[in-house]
Amino acid sequence: MVPQALNDLSARPRTRIEALVIGASAGAIDALRVVLAPLPASFPVPVVLVVHISHGRRSLLPEVLGAWCALPVAEPDDKQP
Repeated sequence: MVPQALNDLSARPRTRIEALVIGASAGAIDALRVVLAPLPASFPVPVVLVVHISHGRRSLLPEVLGAWCALPVAEPDDKQP
């Protein structure tokens, strides 16, 4: 089920919102699935996740999220513009 606020955002042909930003802890994986899984690949704004993960460990979060949602998923690195 898509939260009503996200349905409203998707239905607008033009919006002033430039990005959907979500902050979460590592324990929020199930909540992220609830929010992200229903979003279509054509979602009108970028979605940025800021998730606390352990330092020095490779995260599988990009692969997990990529399997759940239609949006492209990428993990940033220090050299990205």
